[in-house]
Amino acid sequence: MAVLPPVIVPCDLPDPAITTTDPEPDLALVSQDTAAECAAPGEFDPCTNLVLSVGTVTNVIPLSWILYNAPATPDSYNLYRRTIGLEKSLTLYQAGITDNTYDDSGFISGRTHEYLVRPVYAGVESISSNIVSAGFFGLQYVYAYQGTDLKIINILDPLAPFLAATIAGIFPSLTVSLMVHDGRFIYLQITGPVTNRVFILDMFNPLVPVVVFDHEFGRGVQTGQMLIRRNVATRNNLMFVTDSSDQIQSWNISNPINPVLVSTIAAPISAPNGQGFAYNTVDDKLYFGVISGADGGPGFTAYCSIPVADDGTLSAGSSVTLHPTAAYLFQGTAARHNHIWGLWFNPDVDGVYYGYPIPGTVADAALGIAGGGWKGILPGRWRSDDVIILPRFNVIGNAPPIRIISCPVGGSGVLHSTIGTNGTATKSVAIFGDYLYLCIGSNFFIYNISDPDVPVLVYGPLALGGTLGALCVYPDDAWYGNNGLCAA
Repeated sequence: MAVLPPVIVPCDLPDPAITTTDPEPDLALVSQDTAAECAAPGEFDPCTNLVLSVGTVTNVIPLSWILYNAPATPDSYNLYRRTIGLEKSLTLYQAGITDNTYDDSGFISGRTHEYLVRPVYAGVESISSNIVSAGFFGLQYVYAYQGTDLKIINILDPLAPFLAATIAGIFPSLTVSLMVHDGRFIYLQITGPVTNRVFILDMFNPLVPVVVFDHEFGRGVQTGQMLIRRNVATRNNLMFVTDSSDQIQSWNISNPINPVLVSTIAAPISAPNGQGFAYNTVDDKLYFGVISGADGGPGFTAYCSIPVADDGTLSAGSSVTLHPTAAYLFQGTAARHNHIWGLWFNPDVDGVYYGYPIPGTVADAALGIAGGGWKGILPGRWRSDDVIILPRFNVIGNAPPIRIISCPVGGSGVLHSTIGTNGTATKSVAIFGDYLYLCIGSNFFIYNISDPDVPVLVYGPLALGGTLGALCVYPDDAWYGNNGLCAA
């Protein structure tokens, strides 16, 4: 004869079949909802209540619950979870919990999770608890490209990072120019002499990436010819790339598993040798620097702009010549404060980091950068307080150090400090809060730059056994849907 579970009359509490139409999470939300009708311990209540609560979030999300006025002790509990913005309903997450606590270490950093618990009697679930929400909004992982592999570094504790996983053979052995993380998906641009290939990886499980998109755009292009706009207010869910004919393409990535080509248009200057896409939200235009020299060598310098409609449709663009001679390069394009920014330089001598008001050819922000060997600069990484990290990508002789600068509009530029690289190329940088993450040669470093005048080495080198390419973090303090160099 079967043993029936006790009859329980629950309070009116939420059911795990809750659904949502929220397309994206509210990353600022970390709240806790409790059932106001539940009785306190020792008080009489004609119904039974199960109250779930969440403690202080550190490297785990600590959950605990109390079952009031139960006619019998449950055999176990089932825990349900939903990731806001990624899942429509709560689903069974952990079954057979025999304690009244659970520490969730399997959360997704940067996302809010909802939880609900149910007691189980004789294999049958009973009442639902209230729903609580919690999330961890620091960095948990940094992703770095190395040869054909993806390295996943756990940086939950910046003082003790470690290699969490190596995903071997996931890419062709080329150069990853850019990696961007939007909180769920990683976008990678891989370039070589005859290729320009974009991958999209589903990172729902942060340690088990799944390739969901792999597209060859045809020919090698200059570093930075990909831009992702996700989780932004305007022109959202768009990817911009250069195709095999030096045309600019826009793709709809509202569903990153199945991107859709929206628009293709010729660049304002043919064979643009573009030096990094940047997006200006003031006029909703896509910008990139241009060098006329072969293979990105010295030539006349200009910047181009292409209008972008709300659905991603591109219109005929225009160009502005910055320097007419063949002696200079303009690289590391960024858009900020309705200005186009980049390093304008002769590869063998000093350079200047300029800010040009849009539209215009006369800079109203500038900072001289001493030392040659600057060809191949990465896009300047802007922190939210306008501190700029200026790294060098390709080695020409002895690679110059990383510069930490400020370059205010209408003011005097400031060189705050430098970080030495021992003559090794800086392949990628990322910023989160006070921390700067660096791939230099085959090593990974973490610096505290809360005081940009005195950067402090927190950890490093973490040797990863081979030359590193791009790295990425989410949410990067300098990631505005512009070029990202990538963590989660």
